[in-house]
This record gives sequence, structure tokens and C-alpha cells, in this order.
Amino acid sequence: MTVQSPKAKSRKGNPRAFHKEFEETALAHLNAMYALAMHLTHNKADAEDLVQETVIKAYRAFKNFEQGTHIKAWLFTILRNTFINEYRRRKKSPVQPAQEGDPEFSFYATAFEQKQKNPDNVRIEDLQDASK
Repeated sequence: MTVQSPKAKSRKGNPRAFHKEFEETALAHLNAMYALAMHLTHNKADAEDLVQETVIKAYRAFKNFEQGTHIKAWLFTILRNTFINEYRRRKKSPVQPAQEGDPEFSFYATAFEQKQKNPDNVRIEDLQDASK
């Protein structure tokens, strides 16, 4: 059985207090989370997505966070685990490039051919007809 602090008990009953406490404690570390995410991903968009996912997970689990423990370490653990899980997921199902015969491939190939012929007159209807 986990013993909760009085503050943890009070935040369960009051959504505004819960939200305010999360903002004051967790969101104060956004810059540090972003720096770690950039270090892990080496990509601005992926780092932003990783921080966003971390904040969502932290908010959902904040009711279980014990006051007096190190919030930054807790957030970094969530961020690191989220990164690892996403890395494993992507490794299992890599994106395959479109190949001839795929509808997606013929759509883009037709668009490229149409643009080469007349760059100003590429119409979606023509591309859809050509891919059938």
C-alpha cells in the first residue's frame, strides 16, 4: 500500500489545484526535457513530439507522483522510456518505400510526369484517373 502525502490526496479532489500543481512543478522543466529530447532524436520535430508525449504521460500519471521526490528525474525517465518504446516500435515496422505496382507509387509517378509536361496544369483529377 502506498502512503500518499496530504497534498497528493487534496489534488485528486480538486482538478484546478491538480492542474496548477502540475504546471508549477513539471512544466518548469520543459527546456531541460527539450534539450534531452534533442540529444536523443537529433531532430527538432521529433524532439517536440517526444516532449509533448512526455508531458501527456506525466500529466496522466501525476496523481501517482510522490511529493518530495525528484520531479526532473521522474520526467526524464518518462521521456527516455517513451523514446525507447518509439524506437523499438519503428524498428519493428520500418517504412517501406513505394514500389512500382503500388497505387501510391503510380500516383506520385504520374504527378511527376504531369509536372514535367506542363508544371502549371497538374490536376488532381488527372492523377486519380491515371492511377486506376
